[in-house]
Amino acid sequence: MRMRNVVLGVVTLTGLGIYAYKNLLTEEAKEKAKETIRQLQNNWQTVSTSINENLGEKLDTQELEENRQAIAEAWARIGY
Repeated sequence: MRMRNVVLGVVTLTGLGIYAYKNLLTEEAKEKAKETIRQLQNNWQTVSTSINENLGEKLDTQELEENRQAIAEAWARIGY
């Protein structure tokens, strides 16, 4: 029942938004809405690219190997 209400609400709001866009907005308002959407897309792309670049940085393989060796030595000292 709850999921049905959510889906019904989303469909209703989408339909009202489309109706308002097509019938109630002036041409100037439509252009501003399109520009706002384009700006949101550009901003999203910028943020997404920035996050991917930061998270996707390659780690220094020498540092990783040193860490792996240190961990193996620590396990060896405690008997594993």
